[in-house]
Amino acid sequence: MLGVILGIAIGGSVLCGAVVLRGKQLRVRTEILNYSALPEVFDGFRICLLSDLHERRYGKENKKLFRKIKQQHPDLILFAGDLTPRNGKMQNLLALLSALTGTGTPVFLVGGNHDPRFYGKYTPEEVLAWQEAIRNTNAVLLEHHTVPVCRDGSVLWLTGVGYDNWKEAQTLLPENGFRLLLCHNPMLFDHLSALPELTLAGHVHGGLIRLPGIGAIFSPGDGIPIHKRFHRRYFFPKYHCGIYRNGTSRLAVTVGLGCSVLPVRIIRPEIMVLELKKSK
Repeated sequence: MLGVILGIAIGGSVLCGAVVLRGKQLRVRTEILNYSALPEVFDGFRICLLSDLHERRYGKENKKLFRKIKQQHPDLILFAGDLTPRNGKMQNLLALLSALTGTGTPVFLVGGNHDPRFYGKYTPEEVLAWQEAIRNTNAVLLEHHTVPVCRDGSVLWLTGVGYDNWKEAQTLLPENGFRLLLCHNPMLFDHLSALPELTLAGHVHGGLIRLPGIGAIFSPGDGIPIHKRFHRRYFFPKYHCGIYRNGTSRLAVTVGLGCSVLPVRIIRPEIMVLELKKSK
């Protein structure tokens, strides 16, 4: 009997160790997206999409994460929200943003439901301080704005919206041109009457748990208490990771980098790289 108990204890410890190790193994997911409407000069344009850093740190001041991003040779770096630790200490995030902007690559981000712009525990003064700290890194907090991304006289239009603000997204999107929409919650994809060519999101953490033949199990609870999350709306999320299509429009959802409540990831964290290609 003692041997059985000991075996179970050792097996459980090995399993827990494997889960913890897997949750720290940063990977790169590369997706090729073909568009006939893409301006010719943007053929091969590379976007790094990151999201949901939360409490996680990859090396001192995120230097490991910085090196991994730099190795992808991105033309544009986008953060899809939930970047701020619950303790509000931002030094590792700010160090990462400063290092990335220092390479000369444009860096844009939007807030998620756990960032000060949307998370109710922060005071207005703390929200302003958060925004100012991000601006001081030369990264652009792209909420409520559309900006041009230019190359050799051609333009991609990049729009950023805050968490769950789909009505604002619809009014901000240009009517014409090749359009990118950076948001946090991928369910925004179902609310837009006129979809952009590419929507980029995170939030779902890959479904938190994935089972063979079933897929993603849970969706994050939007900040509500854990005991209220056992509702059907949080099970089997429609959009959880990878690329989804609606006509010529695509939705890219990254599984993200960190953990929001429990300090454990079961699904490997990732940097998502999207390479835009001109269809011939």
